[in-house]
Amino acid sequence: MLAGTLLPSFCVALTRTRQLITKCWQDIERLDTGGGYDPHVAPGENGMSVSLSADNGKLLVRHGARTIGAFSLADLSSNAEVLWSPDGTAFALNYSDGGAIGGFRVKLYLLRAGKVTDASDALKGAQENFKSRHFCKDRGNNLIALKWLPDSSDLVLMTQVYPTGDCGPDLGHSEAYIVRIPEGKILRHLTLSQLQHLPGICLQNEEQ
Repeated sequence: MLAGTLLPSFCVALTRTRQLITKCWQDIERLDTGGGYDPHVAPGENGMSVSLSADNGKLLVRHGARTIGAFSLADLSSNAEVLWSPDGTAFALNYSDGGAIGGFRVKLYLLRAGKVTDASDALKGAQENFKSRHFCKDRGNNLIALKWLPDSSDLVLMTQVYPTGDCGPDLGHSEAYIVRIPEGKILRHLTLSQLQHLPGICLQNEEQ
């Protein structure tokens, strides 16, 4: 198992092992969303980069000094981070529209022929599959991108019922999916125990 840095906002406890599933520090680039900041840049392959504009809150995608994509994220509040695919042809953006426990959202972008396209619809199948069995009527569910698999075609997603008491007995319930990108096909549906043993997933003991 890889050793990962604990990111409390995105951790999910495994009840029996008392270990936390977390994103691996080497897989992510954090983006600062505080006021008056110098935009943090998430570098990719071949001169690509992603940043948040301090002036208007837009997500900017650049190839060298040239901006090739700009996207407005009206609901972005905090916890923004980029997960580049290993081959640099796509990236997932995790962010919160509320605060430290959600609601967590994911946007997916593809880079093809010098253009950037929003491919977030590819994530809907996993979201709807989970929602059909587990859903918080008051607050909705969280969605988190955990990791790209090595071939850059598959993305590991975690779905979670919002972890507050008004979500009933399902509060905090989490599952995972491996989704083929950009088709959106669900390749595997995993319990947390199965996710724990997926190669490349980072764990940290709860006490640490």
